[in-house]
Amino acid sequence: MNRARLPRPVDTAWITVTAVWLIWVLLASALNGRPVRLDSVYVVAPLVLVAGVLLGRVAAKSDADPPAPAPRPLWLDASLLFLLVALLPGVGLRLAPGPPPLGYPNANSAAAIQVMVLIALVLLGAHHDRWSRTLYTVALAASAFAVVHHGSQAGILVAIPVALAVVVMLVRPSRRSWWAVALGVSTLVGAVYGFLRLATASAWPDLAVRALSRVRQDLWTTALALWSRSPVIGSGPGSFAEANPYAVDADLVSAHSVALQVAAELGLVGVVILILLIVLGYLVGVRISAPHGVLASAAWTALWVHSLMDHLLDHPGMALVAGLVLGWAGSSAHKIRDSEQLDVAQRETPG
Repeated sequence: MNRARLPRPVDTAWITVTAVWLIWVLLASALNGRPVRLDSVYVVAPLVLVAGVLLGRVAAKSDADPPAPAPRPLWLDASLLFLLVALLPGVGLRLAPGPPPLGYPNANSAAAIQVMVLIALVLLGAHHDRWSRTLYTVALAASAFAVVHHGSQAGILVAIPVALAVVVMLVRPSRRSWWAVALGVSTLVGAVYGFLRLATASAWPDLAVRALSRVRQDLWTTALALWSRSPVIGSGPGSFAEANPYAVDADLVSAHSVALQVAAELGLVGVVILILLIVLGYLVGVRISAPHGVLASAAWTALWVHSLMDHLLDHPGMALVAGLVLGWAGSSAHKIRDSEQLDVAQRETPG
């Protein structure tokens, strides 16, 4: 009885909403008379995210199937540890210009959070010898160090509740995940409310300016102004860079907020589809058993709270590790639940 896959309705909804998103990106380009760019973040990020989910499923399915005590495949351990090592300081693996590996310190911190959760999901697996558990415990600590080392203040802030969830789920696993999803959704809604209050304020408090910078304030103001010109369909992918006075700097081309970037370029339609994609991520947490659902929801919330004030998904590696977490959590939780049901069935079967 092996169901190492997410529930079929969620699969169908995920594929459907992703397809609708891609279609809208093409339509928004056409309606605004802009060229269609297949290398656009609006095309690459959702496809890489889905690819990460599929890879996560395959990797988790290759993990030791309970109750068989077979060790994890060597390629899987090597891949997971390589993913971690790539995020550590001093490695020098560059996937983009700028600080390695992703080319942006905030994205590096955010990716390290996802890797931290991924390693915690591995530790929740059914079979570990002493060496394996020690290795992955050290890896867990190393991933937490990487979050701090890359120096993102927002990344460190959102990592704190995630790290707490990791510790609690490893020490005293919860048997329900709905509360974590509810908490994550509430946190994200509250963050959106605070973000909108700040973004639309005529003057920022000094504390906000020091934490986020005056340049980010200007970028958000520009994005809001561009959105107001075409609130429903947006001004088309790539239009923000043309309106952005800081676009000569490669690090400042985007709005540094996924919400405002989407609103400015894809309009209200794009924002609604983005919300649907985020909701689908939370549905994964609802439909899988805890503690996997708790960790998946914590990582998903951290990603989107941080993305409100940054351009994390401009970096494909970020979408990949986020997808890996969702895919691994869903597949692993189903395997464990199936194993428990099999144990119960065997105990109830007359000998």
